[in-house]
Amino acid sequence: MSVQREIIVDDTILLKELGLDDVEAIFNTIVNERDYLEEWLPFVEFTREISYTRRFVENYLNSDNSDATFAIYYQRKFVGIIGLKDTDPDNKKNRNRLLAIRIVSAQGYNYTLLPGIN
Repeated sequence: MSVQREIIVDDTILLKELGLDDVEAIFNTIVNERDYLEEWLPFVEFTREISYTRRFVENYLNSDNSDATFAIYYQRKFVGIIGLKDTDPDNKKNRNRLLAIRIVSAQGYNYTLLPGIN
């Protein structure tokens, strides 16, 4: 991947394509929010060392990036990850015409997904 994509949602929310500079923030969020995140995410149980998180990010960076993954920053603070699965960036649409969105967020940061987006 050559250029990290960024999406400025508004003056408080930034989506930044996942990069090695996000590893520490992701890992620290998992450590600090372990009890909350374990309820929803099976990988949290196995995330005991920062090297596990670094491998996750490196695997993303070495992939074809067809499944875009962004770090979510709220008021310049890392608060989660959003993944867009089965996207077709060349045609700016989803391959299956159904957008699958995964959001991993720290406790206290809630997101509303608009129904009817496909």
